[in-house]
Amino acid sequence: MRLSAQSIARLRLEPGQGEKRFFDDALPGFGLRLRAGGKRTWIAQYRAADGKSKTFTIGPVEKRPMRPGGALAKPSPLRLLEMIRQKPGAKHEPVRA
Repeated sequence: MRLSAQSIARLRLEPGQGEKRFFDDALPGFGLRLRAGGKRTWIAQYRAADGKSKTFTIGPVEKRPMRPGGALAKPSPLRLLEMIRQKPGAKHEPVRA
């Protein structure tokens, strides 16, 4: 799925679901977490040095601005890695494709 203003506005949970994650096809690991209360949060999923999958919370969708033309202001892969490494206590390696 390509995450865009239109696609995220249409995202819904199935009855009884607490949360669901949707990932962007163009930027591996970058996605959106939708919770039952309606909260939408940008996330980055990555593999830590210990081999475990981790999720980094970027922030609420409302605080990520839209660029002119409707494209989401997605962080670059290098910016995501920088944000993850700045997390207190983080010792992570980039995911190798």
